[in-house]
Amino acid sequence: MKDNHKLNVAILTCRQSAQRMNYYNALGRLCKLTVIAERKTPDTVVEEYNIRTENYKVVYLNGIPMFGYMAFCPGVIKKLKEDLYDIIIVEQYATPTAILAISYMHRYKIPFIISADSGFPNRKENKLKYSFKKSIISKADFWITGGKGGAQYLEYYGADSDKTRIFKFSPYSYNDQPQHIPTYEEKKEKKIKLKMKESIVIISVGQQIHRKGFDILLRAVNDIGDDIGIYILGGAPNDECQEILEVMSGTKIYFPGKVSKDKLKEYYTAADIFVFPTRYDIWGYPVNEAMSYGLPIITTMQCNAGLELIERGVNGYLVEAENINELQKYILKLIENDKLRIQIGQNNYYKSKEYNSETMANSIYSILLEYREIYEQV
Repeated sequence: MKDNHKLNVAILTCRQSAQRMNYYNALGRLCKLTVIAERKTPDTVVEEYNIRTENYKVVYLNGIPMFGYMAFCPGVIKKLKEDLYDIIIVEQYATPTAILAISYMHRYKIPFIISADSGFPNRKENKLKYSFKKSIISKADFWITGGKGGAQYLEYYGADSDKTRIFKFSPYSYNDQPQHIPTYEEKKEKKIKLKMKESIVIISVGQQIHRKGFDILLRAVNDIGDDIGIYILGGAPNDECQEILEVMSGTKIYFPGKVSKDKLKEYYTAADIFVFPTRYDIWGYPVNEAMSYGLPIITTMQCNAGLELIERGVNGYLVEAENINELQKYILKLIENDKLRIQIGQNNYYKSKEYNSETMANSIYSILLEYREIYEQV
């Protein structure tokens, strides 16, 4: 058997996002890791997160830029040929470069893994789109994903359930997580600093787009009480939210805009409840983040982070997307019951310790060792 510590792994990705670099650094401590990226992440993003490439090698392919962060990179074939990797993982498998690499490896019987953080099967899409996705995903020899929803997604598009494994997905490092639950005094201090005068603060985080469902949240908290503050971070209110705000009364709503990473931590510390009313999120990064600050979570059944991490009544609540009455019901339940709200928040804090970049890397590395055992016997 080969030395586990010399496992030579390549990850083909569209770009090494700032959050993913935490995971790459953690995985690079366990094996020899090369990240092959189509495009380079803007330096400003990396600098904001204060992350550096430490435990792995990154190779940027020279290709033709297209579709935002994607690029068409024919040179990926040469890169796959020149290095003999024990394991190849393809992330963001639907880019032109990834499709080229997948077709090449499938044709020449080079085993590889497809990794998907999560997903929802689109059972209403047309046959052509379904067939295209299936033709890509089904070519892999093994599949890994961040939750049960992701496993169902992959299997719908041709993955073998017996060769699909779930890892502990998180976009945040252990060092990003608070080392204790914010105390009452700390919350009070941050509320004063942020000029919050309400006794209960509800926050939500995300882009100001229809999919995030902030209009649903506004309708759910209409006339909820003048001692409750709703803070929605991520940008100025979009048109549909602005229309609702013009007719609302009796509720204090704030849109602080897009804030820095450090300022966002202050809002999480000050908050009492986190609501993520998304209509659809393949994962939902803010759920992980809010959990680590000991906040009770309310999100929807169209958020895979909620489906994977939230147990009803234990560390939060899941509601049907766009169900205003149900969302209001659980918001009021947490507002009116201090003991329940605090207990659920504490449960979230401890659960969050099971999910960070380091536990993600450990769980994926265990899967890679299992994968290698299987293909050494073939």
